[in-house]
Amino acid sequence: MGCRRPLSMEDRAAIGAALESGLCQARIARVLGRSPSVIRGGIKRNAGADGCYRGEEAGRMAARRRAHPKERVLPD
Repeated sequence: MGCRRPLSMEDRAAIGAALESGLCQARIARVLGRSPSVIRGGIKRNAGADGCYRGEEAGRMAARRRAHPKERVLPD
């Protein structure tokens, strides 16, 4: 099983450009060498309020989620 590396800003920019040019998600996944589910999930989680995917905005949204992890609960 491959490692689960997050999408980079370059990946996100490529996804945004590919979607604008009309490529399907499966083709984008092949071009980037990633699983189609990674591309699909990234688009779903990081689409803007209007439903459009923009790479720069997606990167900011993902970084914001990473910066606020769940609070750790330690047993007493």
